[in-house]
Amino acid sequence: MPNHVTNILTISGPSDLVAKVKSEISSIYKEDGEQIHLYIDFHKIAPLPEELKGTTSPTRIISQEDYDKQEARGITQEMSKRFTKEYGYDNWYDWQRNAWGTKWNAYSQNDMENGDIKFETAWSTPFNLILLLSKKYPEAEFKVQFADEDFGHNVGEYVCKAGEEIDEHLPKGGSHEAYMMAAEIMNDWDYLVQRVEMRTR
Repeated sequence: MPNHVTNILTISGPSDLVAKVKSEISSIYKEDGEQIHLYIDFHKIAPLPEELKGTTSPTRIISQEDYDKQEARGITQEMSKRFTKEYGYDNWYDWQRNAWGTKWNAYSQNDMENGDIKFETAWSTPFNLILLLSKKYPEAEFKVQFADEDFGHNVGEYVCKAGEEIDEHLPKGGSHEAYMMAAEIMNDWDYLVQRVEMRTR
């Protein structure tokens, strides 16, 4: 199981542009007969190439005969070379880690009352994806606050505009500031209360 990272995305700009961005990065899909609304769908921003869907990581190279029979999951050496040449990687995992900055699509999402989008990612914030998103919509500004479930570590915020990171703040892991920032982002103050109580015993 990965560490879950809570992310809060704030999109700033003219209201019509913000609405356009939010509309174009969202999607709806069905799961067990239920409609699931993704307020941010990474595939709408940087879609995984069709040919890499269903590949394995690490890449499993098999013979053309096995591939033709579909008896083993994998790709041929020729496919591996072609995928690497065309997409930079020959499997979904490496491609997504590079394109998005995290291995899976966003999950545990909600649209906050102030219009921000809150979602979780595995192990890291999707910095590469947000950078790409800002390049696609250069007139908007994209701020992400993130906090790892390893409370007080891997926490911070950054701002991207027009394909560039224009601001960043990463407090030292384990510092008072990092704990406070994590509590605010995750809306979890119990951890800090418990730490104070343990110190006063």
